[in-house]
Amino acid sequence: GILVQGLRKSPGWLIQNTDMSMLKKDADLQSLVALPLFMCFSMGMMLCNKIAIDAFPFECTLLGSQMIFTVFCMLAVWPTLHFGSVWDVLRWLRVVPFFGSMLLTGLVALKHAPMSLVVTARVLSPLMSLVAEAFFPNPVRVNVWMVGATVVMLGGAVLYTAETPASDLSGIPWIVVNLALGVGDRLMHRLMLGADQHPVDISLTGTTLINNLAGAILIMGLAFVKGEFSEIPAAWARLDTPSVMWILSTGVVGCGISFVGMWTQKLVSATSFIVLQNVNKFAIIFVEAYCMGSRTLSTLQMAGALTALSGGLLYSQATAKSVNDKTK
Repeated sequence: GILVQGLRKSPGWLIQNTDMSMLKKDADLQSLVALPLFMCFSMGMMLCNKIAIDAFPFECTLLGSQMIFTVFCMLAVWPTLHFGSVWDVLRWLRVVPFFGSMLLTGLVALKHAPMSLVVTARVLSPLMSLVAEAFFPNPVRVNVWMVGATVVMLGGAVLYTAETPASDLSGIPWIVVNLALGVGDRLMHRLMLGADQHPVDISLTGTTLINNLAGAILIMGLAFVKGEFSEIPAAWARLDTPSVMWILSTGVVGCGISFVGMWTQKLVSATSFIVLQNVNKFAIIFVEAYCMGSRTLSTLQMAGALTALSGGLLYSQATAKSVNDKTK
């Protein structure tokens, strides 16, 4: 069906071979599958990475290994790989620096800051992407409800961080850099994947392969320059079995988020994608506090988290209204 072909073909292929009503139905069907998968993988990625980087503090080697695992997974499904032209590949290579540096700085941020601080700081990213997406070929129409919802999310983040201990603030510079790179990465993905933008003629498995193959070369090169390889044998020998399992799980979850993330980005705007990431990851705060037992939330922090979650839900409704108004 169109759903299966949509996964194998590029966004441009869908535009040329499907009438608009069928394309909308296909996008709705894909969204029902992609969005829940993305939310599961997104939560799993942050939790696994946080535990893994605490046990094995070599961010370049950890990330590079995740990318190499993903490359082998994409090669295993080689019939789905499609590259329209050399020019399409060259266009897509512009995404790789944003993709690799965004993932790397995210790991470093988790190394120096609690997950809750990383999550709350990322609420600022939709403000940046809203401005940038205004210059896209087919921008999202911003309405007052979208702006209001973003302000609510920002207010929730401020409330949550008001009682953050000073010792947790050392990771803020890395969080800020990661935030900017993350917005750039999502905007580049949206521009080259969105069927309503300027999509490349490359399958989703093809873009995942390029991101991780080129990214692994860059990240592993950086690991060599930093001298991580010489320290790995001793560090690995000190790991217990649960830590090894968490580290290995990052490869599986990383492969899933690489593919499902781009699949989701093809279906929604960059700003909506970032909001989905933020709202989803606020659930991590509650998992960390009540399931893992590693953090206790104060009343003010609980209020801030709930406020930010509410803002995210309002933003989703406002985005849907904007899309409906645009199609009328």
